[in-house]
Parts: sequence; structure tokens; C-alpha cells
Amino acid sequence: MAMFMFTTLAILVAQATSTLAHDGVTSFSIGGVRYQCWQPLVRAEEVTAGRPYTYDPILDPVGSTLHCNNAVGP
Repeated sequence: MAMFMFTTLAILVAQATSTLAHDGVTSFSIGGVRYQCWQPLVRAEEVTAGRPYTYDPILDPVGSTLHCNNAVGP
């Protein structure tokens, strides 16, 4: 029984860690040149290398918007 509980706890911790680790890319560099990705507070007229994404929490695990880079406005 103790082994089952330990295994269950290990699985839950692993899932929680991977869930908490999801984030957006704020910048990247190619050939030493740094490119800024989309930021929620960047002015609309600024050009960025990344597509907009939302910081809204995922409330529906089977929802149609459950993917990265859901094209939404800031």
C-alpha cells in the first residue's frame, strides 16, 4: 500500500511540475542578434517576432483553445 501511495504522489508531483513550467517565450537570439517576442505591455505599433498569446488560465482541459499561441489580442 505504501508503494502505491508513493507512486501516486510521484506522478502528481511530476504532473504539477510540468504544468507549472509552461510559459511564453519573451526573447530569442539568432546569430548574436536578440529579437523580442510579444509582450503584453508592448505598444501596438511595435513589431515583435512572436505571436500574441494569452495569460488567461486554462479552465477547460478539452477546450478548443487549449494550445499555445492562441491568436488573441492584448
